[in-house]
Amino acid sequence: FFKEGVIIVKRYLECHGYLPLNLTDEMIELICLLFSNNCRNPNKIFMNFLKFEFKGFCCDLDNSTFKDIEEKQIEVIFNKDKAILIYPEEIIERLKFLNSLTLKNNIFGFNLSFEIFGDKILFPSLEDYDFVLSMLERSGFSKIGNKIGNQFMLKEPISTSIIFPTDFFHDLNNFGYFFYSPNYKILMVKSKNNFEVDLLCNLILARTSFQFIKFFEV
Repeated sequence: FFKEGVIIVKRYLECHGYLPLNLTDEMIELICLLFSNNCRNPNKIFMNFLKFEFKGFCCDLDNSTFKDIEEKQIEVIFNKDKAILIYPEEIIERLKFLNSLTLKNNIFGFNLSFEIFGDKILFPSLEDYDFVLSMLERSGFSKIGNKIGNQFMLKEPISTSIIFPTDFFHDLNNFGYFFYSPNYKILMVKSKNNFEVDLLCNLILARTSFQFIKFFEV
């Protein structure tokens, strides 16, 4: 059930824009592996992920053991080599809030194929952002004039459609938070440190192929 549980967790994170820009596949798989031994079905893995506090732990893959550590990071030991995955603190705090709301509101379920369902849990709350860009036409969104349909590659799984470069958004990390959902082909943006929203928007539009936009009042 481990693989199915990981797929459920990743779909949830992709819908809300945490994968692939803010978290990594390796990080999510290790977190799910942490509590998979006590899970008899993939639903339980997802429930445990929602309750996870993102405390630090060490995963020794050579000996199949886990132990808690003080640092807020994941340490991985494989073939006697050690790798470190550091939690993006501000992103994690936002995710923990989303997870708590999901648990509190109980707005999801699972079908017989262990697939998560529920419109509310799989669609992000767009009002939480300064503006949202979309490749597809959506209600309340305005068409972006004179857009050239150039495609930009983003480093993420082959199965998803890609439209912008990962490094470009890493360079903008000091100016905003970026949540890209490959499921809905939308980029949700929140300005950081009072950075000018219009300027941030123009920087993104100059390098991407989004066709529609909607601003939200703070």
